Amino acid sequence: MKYQFGLLTSFMTANRVRRVVGVCSCGQRNLLPNNCLIHDAKCEKCGNKQFFQPDKSGKNGRQIIPYINVMEKSHRGFTLERINLSITYDSDYNITVLKENTRYLIGYDMVDKKLNVTKFNPKGDSEHFSDRRRALTKVDDRTLVNLISVDDNNFELYEYARSYLSGKRLTNYGWRTTWQYNFFYALEGLWDLPHLQILSNAGFKNVSRFKNSGYSYANKNHTLDLTGTSPAKILKLPKFLVQRIKDDKSIDSNDVVKMQKLLEKIDGNKLREMVEIADDESSLENLINCADTVMEIYTNYDYKNLKKLLLYLVRDTRINQGISSPSTASTLLRDYLRMMKDMSLHAEKYPKSLKKDHDIATMNYKSLLDNHKKELFAKTVVQEEYTAFEYHGERYSVIKPLGTDDLVNEGTQLSHCVASYINDVCFKRCQILFMRDAESLNKPLVTIEVRNGKVRQARGQSNRGLTMEESEFLNEWAKEKEILVKTY
Repeated sequence: MKYQFGLLTSFMTANRVRRVVGVCSCGQRNLLPNNCLIHDAKCEKCGNKQFFQPDKSGKNGRQIIPYINVMEKSHRGFTLERINLSITYDSDYNITVLKENTRYLIGYDMVDKKLNVTKFNPKGDSEHFSDRRRALTKVDDRTLVNLISVDDNNFELYEYARSYLSGKRLTNYGWRTTWQYNFFYALEGLWDLPHLQILSNAGFKNVSRFKNSGYSYANKNHTLDLTGTSPAKILKLPKFLVQRIKDDKSIDSNDVVKMQKLLEKIDGNKLREMVEIADDESSLENLINCADTVMEIYTNYDYKNLKKLLLYLVRDTRINQGISSPSTASTLLRDYLRMMKDMSLHAEKYPKSLKKDHDIATMNYKSLLDNHKKELFAKTVVQEEYTAFEYHGERYSVIKPLGTDDLVNEGTQLSHCVASYINDVCFKRCQILFMRDAESLNKPLVTIEVRNGKVRQARGQSNRGLTMEESEFLNEWAKEKEILVKTY
């Protein structure tokens, strides 16, 4: 039989146990896992991956199936033949092809942005098919992704398109939006993402991590170059870092933006040195997570030796002080230095007991929060220029603190020292706001610092960065309030 496909069916055993069976056109009959889906089925004998669910079962069952023949495929596109086959099968699912009905020829070129469909009737007459969506009717799109993919990277690119680009908004009637879904919309959506094509072809794993151009929409210097012609130009980073990012699937576009910012403060040689230290003592991911804080310490507190500072944070605090996370160590040091400066006290640059010195500084700092300061804080946060930042969305809300105790509680719950900003709030040097889940407004989630009309920090538990969903809301809120997202 020249057609290679199969039928997927299920039955109940005498013990009332469900069993899934795949019967292939080559004659192979496979017992498959009970949770097996059509796009997961595969013939052990001939490797066929194209299965169909019969509309009905029983002797002489007959139906039309959309058989897909992959005529050609590469990283830039494919040519498919879709044939509507009229088949019959008996009670044992032995398959017989009766005839070929309508046939479609589908050609797709990702680079030249071409997607053509030609329709052939049973007599062989052809016509250009304008209603292309119908050419894939009843074709399982996940099975299609398996068929057209050249390798794992190519599969991830098409799978991202299938998952996120296959819907098209048609109308919007106030509260109701009409969407239409079709795999052709996904294929056309890839035309607008040439950078994902280039990264995929260059061997980058999980290219969907670069689907957005960076978290700072307001600062176009900190973003991916979506028109770049090579991975290095797209990421705007040195080639030695590009290879590292290629191999490390945990690094996304937000992390790339952080490294771009680093290169504005240090040269490529120093960045290479930092990466080498991270490789030896920790990981590149840990370095990226604490890079902003490390550079804040280095530039604001008169540190002369960046290498010594980094070794202290990633090695000394881990070996001699039991602080396993460089991000935690850098946050403790930064907050300790800030509180000591605010109290006009001398601070050790490399404390031998960082956690202890930090806790003592925190205790002393809190003792300075007298009643006068609490009153001044309360008067500041009720003024219009402060309350104007409040915002309520469907998923998250931004609310203001009511008193100094709110900042202390926020810092305690999220394990950071936002309480050290009380002076700045009192003297209107910045505004501190809380991003909360819309259904849990009393539970700390993310703390936001706005300074001079710019979002300078947005941190969650233990100074973690924002999730993609939180970042999208932050940008939505900032756009609504006409402020820039320009984090340190």
